[in-house]
Amino acid sequence: MSEQNGDAGAAKSPDEKHAVRMQSSEGRDKYALAAALAKIGAINRDCCVEQGPEIAIPADGSSCVDGDAGQPDDPILGLEAVPGELGAQLEILWRICARGVRYFAEKQDSHGTDLFQHMQHEVVLLASSVKTAGAVTVADRDTLGREVRRIWIEWAMEQPNPKSSWLLPWEDLPESGREVDRRIGEGIAAITAAAAPSAQLADPSDPSWIDRASVCGRQIASEILRDALPVRGDGVGKNHLRWMADQLADRKLDSETKACRWLGYLQGSLVTQGLSTLECEKLRNLDSSAGAIALAREDLAETR
Repeated sequence: MSEQNGDAGAAKSPDEKHAVRMQSSEGRDKYALAAALAKIGAINRDCCVEQGPEIAIPADGSSCVDGDAGQPDDPILGLEAVPGELGAQLEILWRICARGVRYFAEKQDSHGTDLFQHMQHEVVLLASSVKTAGAVTVADRDTLGREVRRIWIEWAMEQPNPKSSWLLPWEDLPESGREVDRRIGEGIAAITAAAAPSAQLADPSDPSWIDRASVCGRQIASEILRDALPVRGDGVGKNHLRWMADQLADRKLDSETKACRWLGYLQGSLVTQGLSTLECEKLRNLDSSAGAIALAREDLAETR
């Protein structure tokens, strides 16, 4: 993937353009649902971060110069290869994260600084993988959902005081809860297939692809559910996420409402960090297209 991404200024091939067009609103929503967990997680993506200079974002956010979140015309390494509206959405998100890096650095809040640095890197990783994500064929939705639930229960059983709802097996979940797990599984599978080397996954139409994707997806899902969800125990708490929510609410997004679909991960972050859905209201109201994400996040909060 590094060779493909290295030539950021090259014209898009027909296949790459088709992959971008494949990013329907439904597909983007599913992708954002999985990103909701991945963005604040402790997923080890060192191999991706080291792919090349196009995703080498300075830790202090210094590539955003002079402005509150950088000047609008400043190129962001790693995002320039994503064309049109999609690239603009990712750029908005990256600049908000850069603002968070500086804000918490000034407050000498290392946890907040680390959180937003991590999200900056994840935004660029999304940019590098989104070209192929739209063409990914995933396994049976129930199979993916059951796997997400199994991993969740394993994690929950290791907690000192797990809620009874956390331990419900797939068979006992309400349909709304199953659908949340299906969507998370789909998103994880899409991210896995987009990020993994093509030699590993081969042709998605090959039946053996599902087995290979399942192994890779299980590993990523395990890291997300085991390491990302209890991130607040490491000191990244509600105040950091509320700050970002306030930044988004303060921005006049009338001309940028499409960006909210890509900001759906924040709604998931807020819920998984223990904030009520009511506190997410300002975000949910920014764009009706985020409705599917908001509903899934509500189900997730109730189920878990």
